[in-house]
Amino acid sequence: MPLGVALSLLVFGFAATYAAIPQVKKFGERWGLVAPPGGRRHHPQDTPLTGGWALFLPLMAAFLAFFGLALLGRSPRLRPEWPRMLSLFLGTTWILILGTIDDRLFLAWR
Repeated sequence: MPLGVALSLLVFGFAATYAAIPQVKKFGERWGLVAPPGGRRHHPQDTPLTGGWALFLPLMAAFLAFFGLALLGRSPRLRPEWPRMLSLFLGTTWILILGTIDDRLFLAWR
């Protein structure tokens, strides 16, 4: 991969994640996905537990763009291994969903 493309992807990933942080913070506060202070936590106010979403949303955008370009044949260099790519995306999505349910319902470790 050329250095320019790699740097462009790095900058896009950083910018997209940085832009997603305020939005997922609002989402966490609205849906009660916050960690209150006290106990093992040393922060002075409620802290949103939605950081995973701030990482997942740009990842999802990159996956969708990659799949779209590969399916349309826009880039001859893109030859993804579909089963691996799909399993990575679905596994990441499952972890995010399970983590969000755990943050909302406080599931037991079992």
